[in-house]
Amino acid sequence: SSKPLFINLGFHLPHTPVLPPKSYRDEFKNRPYKIPKFDSDELAAMPEQMLELYHESKTDMMNSEEKLQAIQDYYAFTAYGDALIGEAVEEFKAYSEKTGRPWLIVFTVGDHGWHLGEQGIMAKFGPWKQSVNGAVVVVSSDKEKWQPGKVVHDLVEFVDFAPTFIAAAGLNTADEEFEYLDGYSAAELR
Repeated sequence: SSKPLFINLGFHLPHTPVLPPKSYRDEFKNRPYKIPKFDSDELAAMPEQMLELYHESKTDMMNSEEKLQAIQDYYAFTAYGDALIGEAVEEFKAYSEKTGRPWLIVFTVGDHGWHLGEQGIMAKFGPWKQSVNGAVVVVSSDKEKWQPGKVVHDLVEFVDFAPTFIAAAGLNTADEEFEYLDGYSAAELR
């Protein structure tokens, strides 16, 4: 109990099949969303691999109502996942405070994004920003090292997570035993 505690909690949300609970689906069913425009003329500029992705995941066969429903369901499922994460975070913080432990939470928004009709697809895997953009949120009981509200636009990669955890545990990532690490602690970002 005197050593730092590490919990890796992963959610498979939102992911296919996109099946939000009814209460969340009802909450999002009347929300309007802009359906992305796609002109099939764009296909002429796509390499073969992107054309394959398009043909596997294209939205051409969906009418506007179906596209809107898919977008609403995606956001409803995302909100459900957010609620589960929120519950887990609050429980972890409460446990940490009860046991007198400092805490650090590193939350990453998945390993990829999702297209909701952009480039004519409902899928991941593309080189476009919808697939490759993600965010990392870091929250800590140490408000000096991890300032609330701070926004950093630097590139952060998954290789930066291990150094972030190791440094948060009070170890020096510059020590020889950690020379194999490729990343940097997110605490060093300005």
